[in-house]
Amino acid sequence: MEILTKNRSSMAALTKCIVAFILLSFQQLSYSEPIQLNISPSGNDYLISPKIKYYRDDTNGLTASEVSSLKNEVFSSFPKGEYVLPANHDIYWLKFSLRNAVNYPTTWYLNNLGTEVELFRLYQVMPSGEVKLISDRSLDQDVGYYESAPNVRLDLEAQQQVEYLLQIRQFRLNAVVMHVSDQKNSELRQRYVWGFLALYTGCMLGLIAYKFFLFLSLKDPAYFWYVAFAANMLLGVNFTTRFFDPIGIHFGSAGVHFGVALLATVPGVAAMFCRSFLKLKFQNLIANRLALVLFGITIVNAFATILFYSQWSFALIKITNILVFILVGVSGVQAMRAGFAPAKYYLISWGIFLVSVIYWTMGQINLVEISHFNAYIAIFGNMLEMMTMSLALGRRVRALQDERYSAIMKAREGESYRRLVRIMCHDIVNPLSIILGHISISRKKFQDVPKLDKVWDKLDRAGYIISNLIDSVRDMEKQKTNGGKFELAAVNLKDAVSHVNFVFSRKLEDKDLSLQSSGLDKDVLVMAEAHTLYNEVLSNVVSNAIKFSSPGGSIEINVLQSSGKVRVEIRDYGMGMPEKIRQSLFDPNVASSQIGTQDEAGTGFGMPLVFDFMKIYGGNVKVSSVEKNGDSENESSGTLIELEFVSLVV
Repeated sequence: MEILTKNRSSMAALTKCIVAFILLSFQQLSYSEPIQLNISPSGNDYLISPKIKYYRDDTNGLTASEVSSLKNEVFSSFPKGEYVLPANHDIYWLKFSLRNAVNYPTTWYLNNLGTEVELFRLYQVMPSGEVKLISDRSLDQDVGYYESAPNVRLDLEAQQQVEYLLQIRQFRLNAVVMHVSDQKNSELRQRYVWGFLALYTGCMLGLIAYKFFLFLSLKDPAYFWYVAFAANMLLGVNFTTRFFDPIGIHFGSAGVHFGVALLATVPGVAAMFCRSFLKLKFQNLIANRLALVLFGITIVNAFATILFYSQWSFALIKITNILVFILVGVSGVQAMRAGFAPAKYYLISWGIFLVSVIYWTMGQINLVEISHFNAYIAIFGNMLEMMTMSLALGRRVRALQDERYSAIMKAREGESYRRLVRIMCHDIVNPLSIILGHISISRKKFQDVPKLDKVWDKLDRAGYIISNLIDSVRDMEKQKTNGGKFELAAVNLKDAVSHVNFVFSRKLEDKDLSLQSSGLDKDVLVMAEAHTLYNEVLSNVVSNAIKFSSPGGSIEINVLQSSGKVRVEIRDYGMGMPEKIRQSLFDPNVASSQIGTQDEAGTGFGMPLVFDFMKIYGGNVKVSSVEKNGDSENESSGTLIELEFVSLVV
């Protein structure tokens, strides 16, 4: 029973501590109208910012005695709820008074919620008008355990009223959130801040280590850029908040300036992570260029921040932060619409970070009430963003594994295909040689029979065509496997058209089609590769013209020369093709096959091959077509294929 009672007491104490932390995080105290602040033991933590008046020292050279002699009218009051001083490196003098309302001495602590101050020097104005220095706190001074933010002890006698002057200078726009607390609450606030930073640091180090090992194992640059982003963010926060000071590692103002420079690079590194993670190089060229430009700007600004530490550098940090969030949002939505699964988690994680940054900014400029929660919400959002981004990166690991597995399977299939092609070419060549040998023997044996001469000619030419086809297949295989290139040479178009006429003579005869040519009165030489030009380019185009022509029609091959170019126009007057098929005619990934006028089938791979070979030749191919409307006669229907070659003068 006693153990149970102790456990309940412990739970109650723990609950009270948690409630105290929550109340402290969101605490925003009301204040009375008088300038003086009455301190009493009944209240142990007071926000004094509403009671503060400030004066800007444009010369940065006034002494405390000179400021104390100024009239009250030169001091300005903060608008209600807006306790912000510009980050212009000018010195500001803050004036406030405290009164101990009890009849015994008390000790209080003055502390500022923010840690990013270059100078924090407190003076007491004595009744005689003399000014006494109480505390001189700057970035180049060591601080005590847990004291990363300014914290000054104030001793007040019974019923004593004291006027104070605080000399302050900040390196960036920051709210002046001053509290006067007793020792317990002051230490609680300091430990709360430092403990939160320690939690943030520990979580970030774990996540960074996890992403770094992923980078080492996967060699994916996206993980490298994310590790760089997280590391810059972590070190920037730790240096600017002086996280290392309470544990005995002191960098002073140089450390804070270095931390700001690191934070200046964060937008650029985030843009590079976005570029790598969403593959902007292949998906969105404009966004890809913007990411590279942002990275360059932030690197230059980081050096400028270290060297000059001006308002322009801080303004540029804000601008680059805005631009990178726009880049991330637009690119992420585009990637998600394109079916990239990890983009959803990517957008969610950056959305969390964006909301936290917006809320933190609102606190810094006093659009919302100042509290410990919104003072550190940005780094809390960064921690949540890192955790959520782990889901996106995990999905990316799965996507990479799928891509690599698919690549391996394709490679294996490709190797099987190439092996099959080599075997077939070898097995066809051997019997073909035997056939050609027997044709030669038979021709000599029956050379006295004139009627068989044309038969022998056709058999010889057919064997020659098959042999050339095998050579073309072998050449294509060589180009794909060994990176070899076709040896281009002068090819006579007159011979090429004659070859095509012979190959398709039976098909032309079957559909009662005529093949007419012009411009070939003399030899016309072009830069090409003979086997592929004969059997792939011209054969595919003429085969399509025959397939889509109506019986009794005609096909025209016109050769035109001008300005070092040779244009071969192959025109039919058949059924034409739909616009949708015409637009994707050269895309091997899109099915573009049509049924011919006599139900001839096709594969849809012929025209992509024509396009590829023409590019290899250094030429070009164009297509225009007018589709036939139903059963009505349309004299203008048909298709025109234009092949443009580099001309060679004989």
